[in-house]
Amino acid sequence: MKLNNHLRKAIIILLACFIMCAYPQPVHAATGNYHIVPYHLNVDKCNVYFYVQNDVANIIIDYFGKSSTFLRADVTVKIQKRFLLTFWKDVDIGCANNEWKDSSIFLNGTFSQSFAVDGSGYYRALITVKFYGTTGVVDTVEFTEEFNYN
Repeated sequence: MKLNNHLRKAIIILLACFIMCAYPQPVHAATGNYHIVPYHLNVDKCNVYFYVQNDVANIIIDYFGKSSTFLRADVTVKIQKRFLLTFWKDVDIGCANNEWKDSSIFLNGTFSQSFAVDGSGYYRALITVKFYGTTGVVDTVEFTEEFNYN
């Protein structure tokens, strides 16, 4: 009886060691200032800047197209103001459907626009940039940028 218990314990310990050795080791990502960047066919990089100053919301969008495929960039911007802590209301920016739209055929370009806003508050810009290319694929990049204006 004692031999069976000792044999059983030895087998359990061996199995535990085997499982720990056979278990795949975790893969660690590199440390530092790295982040995941999606792969796009028509654009290399797109940066967005949004801030409110002197009752004016400012949008700046820089992009760098891929010379081998880029044809056109289209941008759509909607400005919203938060109310009742959780709800958002579109700001009247003087455009149809309160959306500013623009296009560019320049390989590397900048979109910029300013909109009057109604005083202090928490604002956000909903920005969609579509990059069209010779491959027929449309790269869509979406941003939601927020700014607390006092």
